[in-house]
Amino acid sequence: MTKEDFVNPYNFVPLSESCERKKASKGDITGYLTYTITTITPLVIPGYQEKESTDALDFFTYPTSSDPVIPGSELRGMLRSVHEAAYNGCLSQINEAPFHRRSTIPKQRLGLLYKDSDQWKIAYCERVKVSKNDRNLPKSGQKIYWKYRNDKDKVRNYSTTYHKDYKEGVFYKGGPFLTKKYESVFVKTGGTVSVSDECVENFKQVLKVYQSNAKNGEDSYRLSRDFFATAKEGAMLPVYYTEKTRLAPAMLSQEVFFNSLPAIIEGHEPCTCKSKVCPTCNLFGFVSENDMLASRIRFGDAKYTGGKGLYQGYAKLQALGQPNPGAVEFYTKRPRDANYWTYDYADNKRLQPKDIKINGRKFYWHHTPSKNVIEHHNPPLAIVSEMETNVQMLQAGAHFTSTIYFENLTTEELGQLCNTLDINKSIKHAHKIGRGKPLGLGSIQIKINTIKQRKITEQGLYQVVDIPRPTNFTITNTDLQKILSLYMKRRDKVSYPKTEKGDNEASHQWFTNNKKKNNISQTLPTIEDEAGSKSSNWLFVNKK
Repeated sequence: MTKEDFVNPYNFVPLSESCERKKASKGDITGYLTYTITTITPLVIPGYQEKESTDALDFFTYPTSSDPVIPGSELRGMLRSVHEAAYNGCLSQINEAPFHRRSTIPKQRLGLLYKDSDQWKIAYCERVKVSKNDRNLPKSGQKIYWKYRNDKDKVRNYSTTYHKDYKEGVFYKGGPFLTKKYESVFVKTGGTVSVSDECVENFKQVLKVYQSNAKNGEDSYRLSRDFFATAKEGAMLPVYYTEKTRLAPAMLSQEVFFNSLPAIIEGHEPCTCKSKVCPTCNLFGFVSENDMLASRIRFGDAKYTGGKGLYQGYAKLQALGQPNPGAVEFYTKRPRDANYWTYDYADNKRLQPKDIKINGRKFYWHHTPSKNVIEHHNPPLAIVSEMETNVQMLQAGAHFTSTIYFENLTTEELGQLCNTLDINKSIKHAHKIGRGKPLGLGSIQIKINTIKQRKITEQGLYQVVDIPRPTNFTITNTDLQKILSLYMKRRDKVSYPKTEKGDNEASHQWFTNNKKKNNISQTLPTIEDEAGSKSSNWLFVNKK
């Protein structure tokens, strides 16, 4: 049977070795340009909503009008990303928070973490089970005394007070899951291992992930956080760990990586100093802790001028997960032919930041959204999941006009700005903006109408004159051109990873199936492979 292939909604434009940075500079061209925007697929840009109004999000408008508006801030962010990729800018917008993802490899070892003077240690332990349905279970982290049942791995009688003939252990209530039958008692077996401060700090980051993701007041690992907050003398915390002493609150848990994105992207880190700026920051500006550079371009809002208008009613936008850089099989290159890797290890060998190569700058493929994505209802449909949203969409074929004001540009900078806007004056390429980009929404094209320069005459008067578009300075990055193309051959195959099961958990299940037996099977193809006909490098649907 032929395997079903698919194209992941996003891919990455590869990075160069490093971006070229120079001292901030200016030119002598000041003026403005006007341009027209046309929506190629439906567009979603929600406006500001009252806190109580969560059932449906209207399109962005001014308070005094019902006409749709595309905010200049949205256009600025979209075009800055393209300019950075086209002209080798830095990665100005990066998430400096540590990477994390749910581990698929169980942490088989367990112990009790404690501090001996200034050194963290783990006392080796084994696990004894206690039914989660027992009445009057002790508090998690509480010392208990108990006897074995006949099967020797489960607790029979237990008490929180000392009994001469009873064994001693620490009760631990882990996180909830559907098939759970037992809680745990951690029992010392003799021996200890030292743990570095780095590993303990990493463990604290894992606990923060769980705290930020807690829903409806659930906080399964509050005990672990309180342990570090109180730091009582002689206190011991049940933990799971690996041979590398990576700590976790459960056998299968979130994992926070030591290596962070700022360290990995050395050479493309955000600009922080006016004496060394990339071409994009030199034009768009930047703000850092110690320095800043003002932007020399200003984006006006794009105002509706006609064509197709807003859909009547609201479309339910399906739940879309947040970007997940923890999925190394899509976000990074396979290091040294490793079978399995994370941001920290490749086949259990520790990686340094220089050993990890990210795939590049993230962009979304253009494709036609399915009918169910743009199907509208009035009144809005009921929201089943908190990740779903009812939104008002603008139809394909709507037209807007807008203006960019520029100050002290060089001829090269003006040429680069023009080619960033209309992608080398191409009618076969487009940008992506707004919500729902993975679903095919938000494709727009831009056409430059006029370019005006403001000059001062010999008499000291301002004069605005038409100037020609600078020649050359075109976008030459072929990967960027391919992913911005409206006519990618396999655009009808664009879909998030899925299994034959095909339900709402299919994408999550695909990644789980892709990492079985300590081996990552499929990795994200390059843009060239996705757009080509060499099927050996494509992505395929996993069996359920």
